[in-house]
Amino acid sequence: TIFHKKILENLINSKHEAGLAIDDTIPAPLPEEAMKATIKNDKIIDVSKTITAEKTNGDAIGVYKFSGKSLKILINELDRLISSSAIKQLFTYAVRNILNKTDIYSISTEGKAWIEIDDQNDLDAAQKLIQKILKD
Repeated sequence: TIFHKKILENLINSKHEAGLAIDDTIPAPLPEEAMKATIKNDKIIDVSKTITAEKTNGDAIGVYKFSGKSLKILINELDRLISSSAIKQLFTYAVRNILNKTDIYSISTEGKAWIEIDDQNDLDAAQKLIQKILKD
């Protein structure tokens, strides 16, 4: 994922121990491959590619912040998944598993530019987007 530096600044400067950058400017329904998020009172209550349009409040762009107690909880969950050979799961699977153990807050991208690169088409689009980011 390539993203505007303001997205990272907002995440780092958040008062919360745990946060997930969410593009809340894209209207539902999101594309099938998007990592959708359900948000209630600024907290992530679900994150998955299979969330329905009615329950989608934004696109989780794959940029996270964990510190303090939330980081310890995440590390314990990752250790548990590795020990159980669940190593083919996405990182988001571990995050989803700890939503009932720690609060993870939605941190808006505020409409700043970002793009996930999965293929050549994404790479071509990213090259154009980088020019926009550098001008901003």
